[in-house]
Amino acid sequence: MLSEIVRNRCSRYARGRQRSALHTAAAIGQATGSRYAAPDGPRSVAAAVLAAFDGGARLLVLDGYGEASEDVVEGLAIATREARARPAAKMLVLAQETSPAYCRFYGRGDVDAGVVVERHLKGLSLEGTRVMLGGPEIEDEAVRRVFLLTKGCPLYLKLIREGDEDGLRMHSRFTKAEIRLLLYSGGALRASPSAS
Repeated sequence: MLSEIVRNRCSRYARGRQRSALHTAAAIGQATGSRYAAPDGPRSVAAAVLAAFDGGARLLVLDGYGEASEDVVEGLAIATREARARPAAKMLVLAQETSPAYCRFYGRGDVDAGVVVERHLKGLSLEGTRVMLGGPEIEDEAVRRVFLLTKGCPLYLKLIREGDEDGLRMHSRFTKAEIRLLLYSGGALRASPSAS
């Protein structure tokens, strides 16, 4: 049984800046309730991850991993190496396939040794996109536009369905124009009086 699942948006840009290692470590520590002592830098991230496992967590989920700072990447590499001594500890890192190679904290050897397992997830189908948007009345061409831009990503589809422009801006790389098109195509703006 999993004792703790932690969600941490560890690498999202915060107003144009990558999160520092110290900020990432603090977020992990706060989410897991773990205490660690390490200076800023890669060691702070590694210490926070390992402290979570030492505190009883069996699964640590880092959601939204992408363009991470060099210190965060190195910190996760250190944690991955040192976590080998804790076979029950598991770390699930959710990242887009478009994440730059220099943000990978593991190598081919880790994959070959079974220390790291990569799973390539796909978005919803075209029909799944329609269902997630919540409207059979949405035009076929509009659903197709949304599907092509979002690749069926459930998070994006949920935000479109809710008309959450700020959420799309924060959790995606869409331009303002693309966000407006997605919201219009998904039906959120058609119901809005300001859309006319």
